[in-house]
Amino acid sequence: MHDSILISDNRINHLSVPKLFSHFQLLSQGSAIPEGWLKEYALAIADGWSLMHARDRIPEVYSTYWNRIVPPNGYWDGAPDYAAYFGDGMIRLANILPESKLAEEVDEWLYQVLASQEEDGYLGAVDPPARWHQWIDVFSQSLMIEALLCKYETTRDKHILAVCEKSASRIIEAFGQPEEEVTGTIFSGHGVITVRAMRALYKATGNCDFRDFAVEIMRRYGKQEEYLRWCMCETADPNTTHDPVSKNHSVTEAENIGFPAITYEISGDERMLQASIIAWEIAQKYQMVDGQLNGNEFICKCRPRSIGEHCTSVEWAITNEELSRLTGDVRYADAVETCVFNAYPGSKSPDTLTLAYMHSVNEIVASEWSHPHYDDHDGEVSKGYFSTAHNPLCCNVISPRQIPYYVENMVYRHGDGLAVALYGPARIATEIAGAGLVKLVMDTQYPFEDDVRFVIDVDGDVEFPIEFRIPNWCSSASFELNGNPMEVDANPGTYAVVRRKWQSGDVLRLHFEMPIRLKTFPATIVRVEGVAVTRGPLVFVMPVAEDWREYEIGMVGPGKPPKPWMVGPGKAPKSFKVIPRENAAWNYALIIDRDDPESSFKMKTLPSDGLSIPWQKPTIGMEVNARRVLNWGAEGSKEHPMTPGLPIAPMRLSEETESVTLVPYGCSRLRMSYLPVICALEDCCLCPRDDR
Repeated sequence: MHDSILISDNRINHLSVPKLFSHFQLLSQGSAIPEGWLKEYALAIADGWSLMHARDRIPEVYSTYWNRIVPPNGYWDGAPDYAAYFGDGMIRLANILPESKLAEEVDEWLYQVLASQEEDGYLGAVDPPARWHQWIDVFSQSLMIEALLCKYETTRDKHILAVCEKSASRIIEAFGQPEEEVTGTIFSGHGVITVRAMRALYKATGNCDFRDFAVEIMRRYGKQEEYLRWCMCETADPNTTHDPVSKNHSVTEAENIGFPAITYEISGDERMLQASIIAWEIAQKYQMVDGQLNGNEFICKCRPRSIGEHCTSVEWAITNEELSRLTGDVRYADAVETCVFNAYPGSKSPDTLTLAYMHSVNEIVASEWSHPHYDDHDGEVSKGYFSTAHNPLCCNVISPRQIPYYVENMVYRHGDGLAVALYGPARIATEIAGAGLVKLVMDTQYPFEDDVRFVIDVDGDVEFPIEFRIPNWCSSASFELNGNPMEVDANPGTYAVVRRKWQSGDVLRLHFEMPIRLKTFPATIVRVEGVAVTRGPLVFVMPVAEDWREYEIGMVGPGKPPKPWMVGPGKAPKSFKVIPRENAAWNYALIIDRDDPESSFKMKTLPSDGLSIPWQKPTIGMEVNARRVLNWGAEGSKEHPMTPGLPIAPMRLSEETESVTLVPYGCSRLRMSYLPVICALEDCCLCPRDDR
């Protein structure tokens, strides 16, 4: 039983302007709108799975799902977080795509949710006898509050705010009820996400009770003390001691790392912020080269065949966006771009309709057998195949949230100006004190090009600063204003500040020097060393020619039929296994001069039909010389091939040197990211060792 916490009935505990602690401030919803390839990709997601597929094939997610009864046991069969995740993505996509088909239908779904609130404020999907005993109950309600408040920000509809306040008050009331009525631990783990809903309400209302409840949840159930203790433990050997990040559920931990920082924003408690920073630094050794935390459900050592969950790519990016805004530290924004431009599109089908629940950075097969999965709910079927409706459905419904969160965090307000944290084609419109309405257009194909052009639109000549993130991965950056070079301090790992009197029509060009960098996976006893190639925020990989085959086996294990709640009346999910085409060539060793990798690669533009969805076909590539490794092939059987580890030493190489093209990770669904290397100068194999 918790101590009772009550919401104030008067305005004494309210602030007219909530006190917040953050380096940058978010612009209001709808201030940033994607353009170019970013808009095309967002539309494919919004008017694809999010609208048509969710409505026509999985109606429970689109509308009636929120009223579903969830039994005390087996709650994955009707998990209410699906509707909450879906609602958050749906509302945010509609906000950044106001002319989309999705935006036309948001209100119908939204007001069904509002109408489902019960008299006592309960806004959930659990049958009364089973309420308040599973984390997923409070988790889903908190997600829904945050989604609804996102809509409130654009409409100022007081009914939406009233529903959210009443729902939050019911959650707080439940927190103080006896254990036989409310299981206290539902607020732990995933349930700590309640702090995000309470932060959003504190921002919207100024009611300090919401802030105080978030702080109390963190005090009782947050992981900040574990993170802080690890930092203070001078005797701990990080190579042998179990740290507070590893062996935890990867999605939950991606969220947990950000929760203390979120609490810092509304409380000003510096220890909370420091805890998140420490946890983030611990997590780096578990981050895959594609930018997301690895984890076969649970986080473990990163290896070329280690797998990551699609949900984690979304939550990890959101946590890094929070840290980027709250601290102003460039490395978190760098991490966002790496994840959003690699792991996220690389685990979605080219048409965005299907995705792989699990994927790996070295992957020549994505099937029902290719990724043995921890979770016994699926009858031990692998989660590597691509599907419109996995079991559980979490990855499918969480996925649409990624792009709108990215767009929302592209440009922030800072002091009397703006700060550009993330890059891509977009247009921004916002009011700045003393400058009035400011419009900013980012004209670019970034990350597929090295330049970003900013077109300024202001009323008259107005002076204000614009800060630009200079990523850690660039060697240098330069600016031009209206075609003329500018002297700007633009050091990697900082924000470059350009303060001037702007005029409408000013064009500022930012150019990044993007050196090729090699990331090494070390050799050990049996297998050779592997090297991944990066340039800017992109990882370049050896693509494996793909053969997509429809997968009709039940979603809950081989030979078992899909469960009715997953598919809608008379319809089944679309699923595909992806295997290499016959004679697909991928087993290459790259010929690279390690001391001067730039000399070994040639960047080139690839032909485009101009019709493809972004990330469907690569528009840029890296040409490099390579030789086939003759003693390196698929593991498993011919009928059930498996991705191999790196080659066993010594490598046997073909005599022929071939020119091969590496492509951006996000344009591949089968790929080899870590490849063996041959020294370009001596033409010798490097470092045999280890079984991965």
